[in-house]
Amino acid sequence: MAQEKSGTGSFKDVLIKVLSVFYVIYIGYFIISYFASPQQVVVGLITMSAILVSLVQIKNYTARLGATVSGGLVVLLVMLWLFIGLYFYIEYPTLLYERDGANNTLDFVLAGSLIVMTIIFTYICYGLAIPLVVTAFLLYGLLGQYLPGFLYHPGMRVERLLQETSLSFSGIFGMLPQVGLKYVAIFIVFAGFVRVFGGMDYTIELVRRLSRRNERMIPQIGVLASMVFGSFTGSAAANLAGTGAFTIPLMKKHGIPPKVAGGIEAAASAGGQIMPPIMGTTAFVIAEYLGIQYLDVVMAGVFPAVLFYFSIVVAVYIISLIYMKPSNNVHKDDAKDEDLEKHGSLADGLSLALGMGTIFYLLVVPKLDAMTCGFYGVVAYVAAQILLCLALASHRKSPKELLETLIDGAVKAASGTAPIILLLACLGIVVKILVGSGLSTRLSYGLVELGGNHMVPVIMLVMLVCILFGMAVTTVAAYILTVIVAAPALQSFGIPDLATHFAIFYFAMLSAITPPVAGIIPIACSLSNSGYMETAWESMKLGVAKYLLPFAFIFQPNLLKLDGDGLVAFVRVGMGIIAITTGLQFRYPGALAGGLRALLLAFGFFALFSPYMSLAWVSVVLSAMIIGLLAVFWKSKLRTNPA
Repeated sequence: MAQEKSGTGSFKDVLIKVLSVFYVIYIGYFIISYFASPQQVVVGLITMSAILVSLVQIKNYTARLGATVSGGLVVLLVMLWLFIGLYFYIEYPTLLYERDGANNTLDFVLAGSLIVMTIIFTYICYGLAIPLVVTAFLLYGLLGQYLPGFLYHPGMRVERLLQETSLSFSGIFGMLPQVGLKYVAIFIVFAGFVRVFGGMDYTIELVRRLSRRNERMIPQIGVLASMVFGSFTGSAAANLAGTGAFTIPLMKKHGIPPKVAGGIEAAASAGGQIMPPIMGTTAFVIAEYLGIQYLDVVMAGVFPAVLFYFSIVVAVYIISLIYMKPSNNVHKDDAKDEDLEKHGSLADGLSLALGMGTIFYLLVVPKLDAMTCGFYGVVAYVAAQILLCLALASHRKSPKELLETLIDGAVKAASGTAPIILLLACLGIVVKILVGSGLSTRLSYGLVELGGNHMVPVIMLVMLVCILFGMAVTTVAAYILTVIVAAPALQSFGIPDLATHFAIFYFAMLSAITPPVAGIIPIACSLSNSGYMETAWESMKLGVAKYLLPFAFIFQPNLLKLDGDGLVAFVRVGMGIIAITTGLQFRYPGALAGGLRALLLAFGFFALFSPYMSLAWVSVVLSAMIIGLLAVFWKSKLRTNPA
């Protein structure tokens, strides 16, 4: 019996590896050849994604049924997905051009099955929230004629609903999963190979070595590691779990209180989604919605990302001055820390730089599309790593070991891409019904009316909607669900398109650290052994820039430009955010400290939002003077109390 189970597991592992390799090749071949239309290729990608999820995750839900029943269910699901996928793939031209509006019974049955299966598999990957939202919108599409007020619409027959959401190759096969195919997938493939070849280990080791030069750099490990790690994962939870496991205990070991250590890592991890080039996959969706180059979105995100992480670096440094005590053990103890025994080499760093450099060069100079740049970046990185394995003794691998590493990279790439493709396909249903029923337009007008036709109340309502959506779904899902409704409302006040979309994107991320849900705070609490609300409060104070930047995009849209005007806005907004951050982290008792704190908060607010340029720049100068005086004070303390 044990041998039978082992044999079954071994066969399934082989099947996962074979499918993952084919999955990666399928994406790469589409990029270099465009062998079929994006809609048709998406059919294959969704099918393979669902089959991978069947092989990898279904056992978690069926284990109690026994190995035989569980295995039989997996086989049934795989066969069903294969049949549906092959049918839509083969019948694509006929469905789109010949039977459009005149579908047969089998078309409708398979379209309904596809919708149900996509919802179920999204539940398997992401939990119940998104499937409930999609189901509610499907019911809304069918029963809109029975609803009152602005929710009313004539309703859709079942046949039309199926036609709109799948048989017309929109909805499930529409713009969102095509974004996943064209842009998201290849960058996740890149991240998968970076992980298996040790690129992440190298970056973390580099950050760790920098911290050895100054003990007060130790809390910055979490910030810098999260910044790098998050630029690849795009997931706040994965970022926190991946870096917090060793950074939080290390901070606690050197005197940082548990709630503060957890708050630092949570705030830094939540910002990984704003780091170019991937930006939590949302950058690709923004580019597609606005019809602009992906590079333009990435460039627009540079100044805000720098401001966000610099504000956290400043806050964490102030915290280290307050809580950390001098020690002579940093070099000895940390060198032996078993949680940090991950070593990379300069060669690993150079190969990673080659891959990333290839992507940016092709984006900037010949201005190729993002998926082509990503493809050649993957090729450059993998080729460099293969050469290292052949040329350097420290990296040497046998052909079998090298092949296994490449296959592991494909498995990580496919397993990372598959859930996102299914999520985007599922959200495509919502988008189609929102637009097709006219609800998005009516909700947009409703937001403006509810805000009394005043911009600031409307912005606050949009922020609330984004946070509410973000409590239940991922950032990219919250952005997609909100932007359809909220963007027209904000644009009605003359706010530029890019500023509108960036503001909604940042608002959608706030739920990660904002109670009552604060999705990643429980992870930080478990790693730091701290309380929920106290950790969330520390994280919100540390991540205050994320709350302020969306308003800065709206009132200072030049911040999204990489030019002279953008630099001016960068200085003004940056000093305002740093002043507010310093005021929140100035944790000294007494009336003088309280007065300085109040001045910093006030000057920071005026620097950010004053409509009078003279007052804004006076506030910038005064903020800089106060922070300069505090820096002199802290420097004098360091001379008598060095770390």
